[in-house]
Amino acid sequence: MMIEAALPRRPIAFLVGICAGFAFHPPTTADAFLPSTRNIDWNSLSRLSRRSIFNRSMQCRQIRPLSELYSATAGSDTDVERNGQQNLMSRSSLEEELLKGEHQGFLEMATEEERKLATKRIKQQIKERKKTKRQEGGGGFGSSKNKKSTSTAAHIEFIPRIDKGGFGAIVLEEGVARINGCMSTATSQNLLAFINQQLLDSIEEVSQGKAEDHSRFADVLGKKMRWDMLLPLEESSEVMQALYEIFHAEEGNDLAGAIEAVLGKDAILYELSALISDPGSERQVLHPDFPFQDTLPPALTTFVALQDIHPNMGPTTFLPKSSTAEHHQELKDRLWDSHSRQGLFATAPNKLSTLNITDCSLYNPMTLHCGGTNRSKNKRRVLFYFSFMNPAIGAETMTDGASLRPELKERSLTLQNIKKILKDWNKRESLL
Repeated sequence: MMIEAALPRRPIAFLVGICAGFAFHPPTTADAFLPSTRNIDWNSLSRLSRRSIFNRSMQCRQIRPLSELYSATAGSDTDVERNGQQNLMSRSSLEEELLKGEHQGFLEMATEEERKLATKRIKQQIKERKKTKRQEGGGGFGSSKNKKSTSTAAHIEFIPRIDKGGFGAIVLEEGVARINGCMSTATSQNLLAFINQQLLDSIEEVSQGKAEDHSRFADVLGKKMRWDMLLPLEESSEVMQALYEIFHAEEGNDLAGAIEAVLGKDAILYELSALISDPGSERQVLHPDFPFQDTLPPALTTFVALQDIHPNMGPTTFLPKSSTAEHHQELKDRLWDSHSRQGLFATAPNKLSTLNITDCSLYNPMTLHCGGTNRSKNKRRVLFYFSFMNPAIGAETMTDGASLRPELKERSLTLQNIKKILKDWNKRESLL
């Protein structure tokens, strides 16, 4: 079933209005940031503008019908008018309080033994599903017709033999996995410098009318001092080098193998972007990037740290094993009872993603998560990230909800395409 596009882009005037309050100074290191800001006067905005901005912020990167999004998350017109930004802030503060304590820990990389056991359990589940299919379908299970329906073009089954590192199995069980050292430190530093400069260039291009807002930025939940900046592919040697090291690593290649094992080689590039959080960026409310569906993950997202992330820099909080109907329903219920201290979130194990430079988190976008408040004095947090979508969902769902430049959306690049592009690029670079 085709998932309908949901959200219009925010007007360029809105971004320009925000940018007018910043003092711009070219950042050169991970510690650089934009030092001054101006709060948006929420009450001065028209009722329509308030509802539009609030709705888009709440629905960052989700693809669902607009009617469902609005009723499930933002509530009625009166709710949006009354609560607005303050509702988001109070919810995020309460969630932060509930998640702290003995149930909170740090996201660590699973041991080799833990990954082997997870893979063994997943294999057993696959074996049992196939047995059930044979019993339900009689002798037709092995027919060529059925084999065609389960090809990689309609990927519906995990492939353990491709998941050599076992991280794909961890994601299927936990909803998130940490993988250390997915690129070199030098490549991370070069990419960080490129992103810092690209942010300044992109803001200037949009403010001067040289580029459309939607070609440079995507909607992000909690916009104050936070950006979701769309990245180029072939036009940036820094982006290409980073992706080449991830998808053509000489040793391990655990991240690439996990993505292909879960989504297949025809997984579609859905996002290529950078999340940038400066000091003063506010905590997001817990949210999934995709609504719950009882299937293989609809996509996988990779966050790569381009600097060490300390607890005071607002690391991403993940709730492992939260890609369930029960967790998603509780999240929806809390929209109407935002002051409740009961339920799953009061005792939910959660992990702070305090990654070191070059480390990454790979997660199922149905997993509940949120970015934290950057309480550091002068440290910018930058995550290079990309997502691939399960081809069983289809390229037709790649709409304005995706954090991907328009020209890349049009190409509908698969994981297989990306790997070839990167391999050809590296071959050309080696001849220079």
